[in-house]
Amino acid sequence: MSRFKVLSVIVLVALAFAAHSIAQEGRPDRGDRRGDRGDRQRTRAPRDNEQMQQRMAQYRQRAAERMKEALGSTDEEWTVLQPMVEKVQTLAMQARAGAMMRSVRRMGARNIPGARTPSDLEIKSQQLSEVLRKENASPDEIRNALKAFRDAREKANKELIQAQNKLRELLTIRQEAQLVTMGLLD
Repeated sequence: MSRFKVLSVIVLVALAFAAHSIAQEGRPDRGDRRGDRGDRQRTRAPRDNEQMQQRMAQYRQRAAERMKEALGSTDEEWTVLQPMVEKVQTLAMQARAGAMMRSVRRMGARNIPGARTPSDLEIKSQQLSEVLRKENASPDEIRNALKAFRDAREKANKELIQAQNKLRELLTIRQEAQLVTMGLLD
């Protein structure tokens, strides 16, 4: 398994764990049986959502600072590189969609406020899974869902390669090598 795939799996597992942990924070203690839980959650939800969004923004900011430092970028360079690095990260995650992303959604990531909209590949992956869960799905129905998934995966991989190539054009050889070791570039 390539380093990129291993890194992708680690990132997705970490995201799944973080999503699950964040989802658990807003829940009352199981031992606390007093009062109406629904009312407590409704009154607490806006504050919890804001706190969670602030924590996620802080996490993204720290990750960006670590990336900037690892690349040895100046502030000026980073203003150009950051959006491109983030695009490659997003496309890489989307291009690796499948069972891992379904696991993340099952753990509650789809219910996180501010969570991103699923990519076309993630939607096709979900649709393929739904077809496979149907015991009476026809071979044509499976074939069509599989083709749609493969087409979406191919499109996502092409978009990822284009974004990686654009980013690579702006990097020094040291920066490129650093991103290769981090799994963002091949």
